[in-house]
Formats: sequence, C-alpha cells, structure tokens
Amino acid sequence: MGIGVRLKGARVALGLTQKEMAARSGVPFPSYYKYESGNVDPSAKALAALSGIGIQLNWLLTGEGEMLRGQKAEGDQQPEADQSWPSGLTRRQTDLMRTSIEAAEEGLDAIDSEMAPADKAELILAIYDLIHKGGADKAGILRIIKLAAKRRA
Repeated sequence: MGIGVRLKGARVALGLTQKEMAARSGVPFPSYYKYESGNVDPSAKALAALSGIGIQLNWLLTGEGEMLRGQKAEGDQQPEADQSWPSGLTRRQTDLMRTSIEAAEEGLDAIDSEMAPADKAELILAIYDLIHKGGADKAGILRIIKLAAKRRA
C-alpha cells in the first residue's frame, strides 16, 4: 500500500472529500489529487501541512503506527476532526485549549490575581504550548503560576 492509498484512507477516516482535504491542509487541489492518485509523492511542505491536520507522518510514509494523532487503538479509524467546529479544530486541540483556559483561570484565582485580556491571552497560549508539547499537565501549570506569583511578591 503506497502513500496515495494511505492518504485516501486518512481522508476517508476524517470524513472529507478530496477538495475539503486539500482546503483544510492548505495543499492546492491539483497537487493533492496527484498525491492521492499516487502519481506524485507529497513535497516536504505538503507533508508538514498534512501533519498539521492530524495525520501521523510515520504512518503516511511507512504504513506503521497510528493513522491519526489521538487514535484510541491501533487500526481505529475514527476521525479526529470534530466536524461541528467550523474552524476545523480537532477534538484534541479543542480539549487542549479548554484545559489551557481552565488552568489559567484557576491559577489566577488561586493567587487572587487579575490580568489584562492581552496578557491573559499570552498566558493561555503559553500554557497551551506547554501542554501540547507534553511539558506539563493542568496541575503542573497551576504549580507554575503559583510559583511565579510567589517570586513576583
């Protein structure tokens, strides 16, 4: 099974048409069509874009491992994308953002502190980044905020 066949499998698992897959990934439709048909291998830029929508590149290139980030079990082809979100966010991204916002709010409450909206947005983005990269969980974030408040005082 080649890259084109696996790419089609990922698209079907995500519940997308070829045009929707191309639009969501930012890959021009004619290029995407050639990738899926197996006539051309995706460029590095296209692979990065496909990874950005949740396709595991190791699986796409080798057929090994999980098809999509966040799959529950090997071979599970449930779509990661939550089609009810017009922004195209995945369930994982939505959950991470929810956890990031909750951690920021709970942390600020714990230290009895307020922030300007722009500063709070930066805090939430930093928390999202930490959680997304596996560097912390919600409890760890709360601990960081409390420690930062003690240092500031």
